[in-house]
Amino acid sequence: MRGSDAVKLRILSLAKQKGISINKLCTAGGLTTSTLNSMLNDESDYCSVRTLIKICQGLGITLYEFFNDEIFNDIDFEY
Repeated sequence: MRGSDAVKLRILSLAKQKGISINKLCTAGGLTTSTLNSMLNDESDYCSVRTLIKICQGLGITLYEFFNDEIFNDIDFEY
């Protein structure tokens, strides 16, 4: 699995676990919905650390908690 796909799946999974919509996540993290939607809708494979930190803030978690998931164990570094 590509790293960008794992990040997208993790964002969606955490939002679902916390019962938070993408719009509410954006508001809580200080992101525009277009930024996050372009990532989640495969319009962009790029996610800056700054954006990821804002996503984590919106979810109420740390970067460690974000990446501490088995989904990141099978990243394909060859793409």
